[in-house]
Amino acid sequence: FNYTISDGKSISGPARVILTVASTFALFFDGKDDYVDCGKNDDLNLTTTALTIEAWIRPSGWGERTDLGGYGRVVDKEKYILFLNGENSDYANHSLVFVMDHADGSFSALCTPENSIRLGLWQHLAVTYNGTETVRMYINGDEQSLHQPYDPPSGSVADNSGYALLIGESAAQNRAFRGEIDEVRIWKTPRSREDIQS
Repeated sequence: FNYTISDGKSISGPARVILTVASTFALFFDGKDDYVDCGKNDDLNLTTTALTIEAWIRPSGWGERTDLGGYGRVVDKEKYILFLNGENSDYANHSLVFVMDHADGSFSALCTPENSIRLGLWQHLAVTYNGTETVRMYINGDEQSLHQPYDPPSGSVADNSGYALLIGESAAQNRAFRGEIDEVRIWKTPRSREDIQS
């Protein structure tokens, strides 16, 4: 649009203004060194409670560690981690993986079926854990069947108060996400399928 500007004295003239409005507010991660540090707030130390993690992603790659299958981190709190797997024998190829270190010393990991994650497409992810033994994972509102290559989930998540919640990277800064992430949400309750689908 056009308007007139003035120096407040005697000089004025026309000016042309072009507005660009973003169509997305998602954050872009380059797969190398981009991440968001959300800090170590006590509310994120989900040790005695259930949880839900939700996010929208549009990955353009599987992550920084191409030698290991990518492992591009969506959310990493060191003791609970949500990431992508490209190709790795422990997890289904092209899948979403959720791992937890538990207070009893066990390690649990679950992944969605092969080819459940696709590059270049927006996908809504949700993971719920009831705090004792049940993990559910959803992609675009559809509950996924899960593969469990390690111990089953067993009780509360190990104390993670000493670790920052990172979006798009691991604590060791060697598992960067490549693509876009938007609307990350972490809840202290296992949201229902209906809640996730709405």
